[in-house]
Amino acid sequence: MKQTIFLLAMSMMFAWPVFAKKKKWTEEMNQTLKEMQDMHYWQCLSFWLGDHNRVESYVKNVSRYSITSLKATRERVVEEQNRVQAPKKVIDAICGKNKGEKRLAALAEYFTDMERANRVIDEVERIYKDSQTLIDAIDYEVEHREPAVMPEGRLLSFSTSAGNGFAGWRRGLTLKRDENSESGTLTLKEERRRGPRAGANTDTTIVVADSVFQRVRDMVESGKLYEIGKDYYPDFDITDASSWSLSIYFEKGDISSSGYAAGPDHSDVLTEIERYLAGMFKKGNEETDN
Repeated sequence: MKQTIFLLAMSMMFAWPVFAKKKKWTEEMNQTLKEMQDMHYWQCLSFWLGDHNRVESYVKNVSRYSITSLKATRERVVEEQNRVQAPKKVIDAICGKNKGEKRLAALAEYFTDMERANRVIDEVERIYKDSQTLIDAIDYEVEHREPAVMPEGRLLSFSTSAGNGFAGWRRGLTLKRDENSESGTLTLKEERRRGPRAGANTDTTIVVADSVFQRVRDMVESGKLYEIGKDYYPDFDITDASSWSLSIYFEKGDISSSGYAAGPDHSDVLTEIERYLAGMFKKGNEETDN
């Protein structure tokens, strides 16, 4: 009788950890595990979390992005971090603190194709770690960024261009003040390499007065275009999109920016300036001071 009680007690003692573990295993975790077992790879929806090199590049160049785009990217990163919470919970529940061979053995109890499983698990754990790295870098930059200020002095030049190599078009506007002069030139270049307008390229230059430079400068300042970031890229992987660039020089300071598949902050202001300058060519003559 005593031997039976002893064996029963020993059996319960060794069974308890398994029972406790099962109690922590929820139906949601079962569903997540099933999804992971069926996966061939983990699909990351955030461009910047696509691989570790992109994360390092973003952190290195974090000062080049505007506050607005930093906050938008942070939202996408948090979303991706939340997506890996469930599989990370499953991984931790299976492996515990085990490492090396013990960790592999624990995973092998739940996954038959370990090559495929490791591909998914490694990516989940990398994203879980890298997402926090990005969030910390963005938070620090937003907190310590000095407010942008409008450059001083007269406007010396304004240049903008946009194009799409796949679609076969490019367009550019360049406003440039003549040295030691109150006037300058405005050049419009358009290039079409595909479609019904292929070969219908233009390269037109007109003379413009100082009032044009002053108006563009006023539009930049009132529209706070000086708050623009230096780089703009989408938070999702996009191919065959348009690229653009902007360069503005003043007597004391400059503004420069470029992007691919993502427009800048205050894009409405930039569009307004471009329309104003393009309208100069319709007049067909020099604008004079009022």
